[in-house]
Order: sequence, then structure tokens, then C-alpha cells
Amino acid sequence: MADQTFTAGQILTAAQMSTLQATLGLVTVIPTAVTGGTIATNGIITVGNAVSSIVVSGAFSSSFDNYKIIMAGGVASATGNISCILGATVANYYSSRIKNQPDSGAPVGNGLNNTANWGYFAQGGTQWASVDCDMLNPNLARRTVYHGIYMLGNGASSEFGSTMGFLDNNTQYTAFTLTAAGGQTLTGGTISIYGYRK
Repeated sequence: MADQTFTAGQILTAAQMSTLQATLGLVTVIPTAVTGGTIATNGIITVGNAVSSIVVSGAFSSSFDNYKIIMAGGVASATGNISCILGATVANYYSSRIKNQPDSGAPVGNGLNNTANWGYFAQGGTQWASVDCDMLNPNLARRTVYHGIYMLGNGASSEFGSTMGFLDNNTQYTAFTLTAAGGQTLTGGTISIYGYRK
């Protein structure tokens, strides 16, 4: 559909507003339940205090094929990775990360082969803990793929890069879990989930 243009002071009809809403690219997803936080009526999850993991149920459905997951505003108890699993699956995850530090000219990469989670899903630290990724096909009967930003704020030894992986099965999922690695915890911030309109 072609973009609509409006003029200052124009009164928009219900049909025009419905058309605008129907063509939005990203749509907020309201999960059905969360462990390790609370869900507001607008679907935004507030992360609890010193939680080791956050389980989000009802995040994926047949309404969308692809999703955006954003966690921001919180911190971790120490520097470490944030891992992710889908549903209760703890096998067949493949992932890698490529990162660089401001005080180093050479990027480095790491891979995880057939592990119990996506271990390099994101990164957390005492300055911030963040997730910014696209999740493709989680509720379809095909491999789920993700790709996202891998970032740690720690002065000259900060890390900036990308992370990606897939789950080698054809299971349809509705839930995901984010876990702070190495016994670390996450505190505060919010998690937002958006569906890419088909």
C-alpha cells in the first residue's frame, strides 16, 4: 500500500487510522507470563532484582513469523554472557560471535557447537546488560535463527560485535529464557518483544 500523506489540522477518519495501524511494521507482543519480572498492560516486561534467569511465556505465536527482542536499562552483577534457550530445549544450539575492543585492532571470534543454549546471545556487565536481536521462525516448524548485537561497556576493554546462531530442530516454540552466565544475576531494565508484520 502506498504511503498516505496528511496536512496539518486534518481530521483523520476511523478508516484512515485503521489502515495506518494495519500497516505498521513492528507490533508489540504481550506475553502471557514471565518468571523473573512483571508484565505491564502494554506488554513491556520489567526485570526483577538480582534474578539469574527470565522466562518469557507466550512470546511467539502464529501471528508473526519473525520477532525483535530488546532488553535495555538493566545491569548484571558482573561481566558475563547472557544465554538463551527456546522452550525447554537444551541441545542442538549452534552459535558464534565476532567482537572487537576499542584498545585492540584485531577482531576475534568464538563458536559454540551443538551446545545446551545460545551461549553468546548477548553480554552483560555492571554498566548495562542488553539484548538487541532478531529471532526468525521460532513458532514455525523449521530451524529457528537469530542474529543480534553483542556489546559490553567497559571503557577501553569494551566489546562490540555481532552474534548469530540457529537451533537445529523443527520445533515450534512459544517461550524463551534469558540466563546470566556463571552464576551472575540481572537487575532492572525492561524487555520488549515485537512481531514483524507479515
